[in-house]
Amino acid sequence: NIFSGLLPIKSDWFSVWGKEMLEYSKKCGISEKKIIVSGSPVHDKFLDNKQLKNNEYENCILLAPTAPRKYYINGLIVAEIENYEKIIEKICQVVLKTKKQLIVKQHPQAHEHDISNLIKKIDPSIKILKQGDITKIIEKCDAVIQVGLSTVILEAQALGKPAISIEVNYEWALPQFIQKDQCLRISINDLEMHLNKIIDNNEYEKEIIQKGFSAVDSNLANIGMASKLFLKFLEDLSSK
Repeated sequence: NIFSGLLPIKSDWFSVWGKEMLEYSKKCGISEKKIIVSGSPVHDKFLDNKQLKNNEYENCILLAPTAPRKYYINGLIVAEIENYEKIIEKICQVVLKTKKQLIVKQHPQAHEHDISNLIKKIDPSIKILKQGDITKIIEKCDAVIQVGLSTVILEAQALGKPAISIEVNYEWALPQFIQKDQCLRISINDLEMHLNKIIDNNEYEKEIIQKGFSAVDSNLANIGMASKLFLKFLEDLSSK
């Protein structure tokens, strides 16, 4: 993370989302004096995650895949792309067996590997979306499956949805909530078992959802107030 430039070694201040990133930053040698736990302005719309829990499902599963990035070596290796497509194909097959509708929301990045043709070959009835507010889709789903790294997992957890993270070998710098087993992190070979258990076993579903709420509490501070707090910090800074 230091080599990649993700940690602000030379910055005067560092605004972080929550206590997990605070502790990680301190562990990496960043002085606590320059860290502000402001929260994430992007996630202010989630307000209180416990209030946003919505059990009015519409019988669908959301797949939110993130392909190997082309600006890293893994995104330029043919075998990695082929393996990624095999994982997507396997997920589609597993979800279709449940008789639930599958919605695929690709990452909005311009250079994202396009899987539209692959999905259509598997089953033309699968909905593929590239634009739009993913939170509206999450709210309607029974569960969320994520491939690759994205904040979709936290967003699903904040909305009280069981979230599944599929292991892939092109990930790096795993976020703390995945490292600390705060989400269901599994191999593609175990997806069918866990997804069926979430659908059929209410207690297991509740357990996964509660883990998600714990992850949100640890990783997102000041939900609903982050923008105001960060602006207040900037105003105080400019007045000095």
